[in-house]
Amino acid sequence: MAKGMAGGYAPLVAIATRKEVIDVIKNGSGNFVYGHTFSHHPVICAVGLAVLRYLKNYNLVERSARRVQYFLQELNELTGFSFVGAVRGKGLMPAIEFVKEKKTKVPFPRTSHFTENILGKVFERGLALYPLMGFVDGVNGDAVMVSPPFIIEEGEIDEIIGILQEVFIEVENERSRCI
Repeated sequence: MAKGMAGGYAPLVAIATRKEVIDVIKNGSGNFVYGHTFSHHPVICAVGLAVLRYLKNYNLVERSARRVQYFLQELNELTGFSFVGAVRGKGLMPAIEFVKEKKTKVPFPRTSHFTENILGKVFERGLALYPLMGFVDGVNGDAVMVSPPFIIEEGEIDEIIGILQEVFIEVENERSRCI
């Protein structure tokens, strides 16, 4: 895990794993090689420690868990659109899969640039999403990942959902005119 531990201001990374993985390393060579140019830097480690303390003192992990429930509940409302095949993911990094045929989950052909169309429309309204393409067969498969900040508020979730609904209605209308 990285990035968030130092807010992107300094290079810092940490690794967390299950005890079973650690035991395999211990019982094997006992060595775990890690490090990079900036490893073991006390100032950067102090930044990471301050971030972890802040997370704990303000219960941000528990608060985020409550936001996740609300966020996923609201995102799942989008499955009513004919081209939304599924909403899935973990935490505050869910994805919305787009399909040409909802019942069979047949993907749009890559040439339709469906994801790019969605990305352009939501970006015009102030929302940036992560594109996900090619996951069905290495070429086809369209989705977007909605990855808001860890400290998102419910009103901001409502704003994201509102933008997505607005764009999805527009796309649904465009598709019905083409049929």
